Amino acid sequence: MKRADSLLASVIKDLGIADGVKFAEIKRDWNALFDQPLSFHMSPSMLSNGELLIFVDSPAWLQELSFFREDIRRKLESYGVKSIRFRLGRVATKKGVRNQKTGVKQLTNVEHEIVKEMVSRIDDEGLKGAMKTTIEKAIASGKTKVT
Repeated sequence: MKRADSLLASVIKDLGIADGVKFAEIKRDWNALFDQPLSFHMSPSMLSNGELLIFVDSPAWLQELSFFREDIRRKLESYGVKSIRFRLGRVATKKGVRNQKTGVKQLTNVEHEIVKEMVSRIDDEGLKGAMKTTIEKAIASGKTKVT
């Protein structure tokens, strides 16, 4: 009798989704692996053949993180990461995704749904659009929280 995890491992490998499964585990554990401010300025983007691409939100952090490349790789070794590469890009945080150039938070799907529900009772399409835009900007600015 074989263990289920050994059977699943071979199926995952045969389907060619091993990197995707490992990447999902990395994303799930990211904030536990790296405390702030690191987790706020970098996030995993893609895993391919043991190389993890990590997006970093500014050139200053890109340079800083290059000094800790080997330490970061060692922390990710148990996920099958053999090497890491840094690139400027959008960094996903617990609060959503921040645009690298503007620093403006991009709304999550849940936040978009909440805004949609908030304006759903407005009949006038022009007013509905204006209210939707206003609410989205308020949430994105970080001054308004949605619960």
